[in-house]
Amino acid sequence: MSDAAFELAGSESDGPSESGAEPAADCEEDQQQQPLATVTALWQDLEGDEQSEGTDTDVGEEETREQLDACDVPEREGVEQGQGQEQQDAGAGQAQGQGLRQGLGQQAEQGQEQQGEQGQEQAKQARRDTHARRASKMARLLRQEVDVLGRCCHPHVVRLVAACLTPPRLCLVMELMETSLEKLLYGNPGQLLPLPTVLHIAVQIVQGLEYLHPTIVHRDLKPANVLINGGDTSWPVAKLTDFGLARIRSVTLPTLSPEAGTPAYTAPECYDVNNSIVRHHADIYSLGVLLWAMLTGQQPWQSHTIPALAYKVAVLKERLPLEGLSERRCPPKLRRLIRQCWDHDPRRRPAAAEALKDLLLTQQQVRPWGMAG
Repeated sequence: MSDAAFELAGSESDGPSESGAEPAADCEEDQQQQPLATVTALWQDLEGDEQSEGTDTDVGEEETREQLDACDVPEREGVEQGQGQEQQDAGAGQAQGQGLRQGLGQQAEQGQEQQGEQGQEQAKQARRDTHARRASKMARLLRQEVDVLGRCCHPHVVRLVAACLTPPRLCLVMELMETSLEKLLYGNPGQLLPLPTVLHIAVQIVQGLEYLHPTIVHRDLKPANVLINGGDTSWPVAKLTDFGLARIRSVTLPTLSPEAGTPAYTAPECYDVNNSIVRHHADIYSLGVLLWAMLTGQQPWQSHTIPALAYKVAVLKERLPLEGLSERRCPPKLRRLIRQCWDHDPRRRPAAAEALKDLLLTQQQVRPWGMAG
């Protein structure tokens, strides 16, 4: 039964399958075509949607652009106006800058002109001040000269005749003299004064110092300040002059410029910065240098600067050379007197009266015809 059932079931099942073979195939074809149609339709729908969306997008973009353009017109106009305003402002700023530069340039030129005028005025004022200081100094020196000469009356001191101390015509009227000892010594190079003439002039100089020294220190004794009459004779007349640096003293007199005078004839103590007192001994040192110049016919310390001279004289205690002078030209007594005048200690230098005594003794020993050179 099972087999018969199985066959019957199999035969039944085979029958219908043979009779319905074609419909099954058609159904399968329909089933296969149906999804294709569905996909195609979906694809077409998608394309249509995209076209519609693209169209809508284009229209929207055009509308948006039109709207933006419409909105941008005033904005662009505002921007253009703003740019124009900025350009105008920039132009105005440039113009203002140019005007400012021009104004600054004009101010600078005016400032330079004012500075130039101020500089010129300052220079003029400086010249006026310098002239005023010189005039004041000259007036002061002339007053000193008048104070000294007005008290003097000696045959070997130049006589003061008149004076004017009222600016601007400051002047002294003094006794007329022919020449100076400086011109007599250096006017004819190589030609020395005879020893008797040297001693004759020296005696007169010391006589003038002897007269002054009780009350006056000359402070600038040198050949230029010894005036001469009869210079072409064997017995000229000598007189002291130029008391612009002189001081009327009472025993000793402090001074603010002890180094004043001619450096080559200045005493060593006058170079001392701690020294504020000038005594008559300084004139005696200058007398020794003056005697050396008359004997040698040379300028003392000619090749030395002032600092070098001060160092040699005040610190090293060097003196002018006497070794080159023979005894005929410089007798021993005269040589000894010169060295005493140059003593570094002012108090050991001879007074004018002692120097005069030694000169007179030397003058008596020298015979004019035998000691000429």
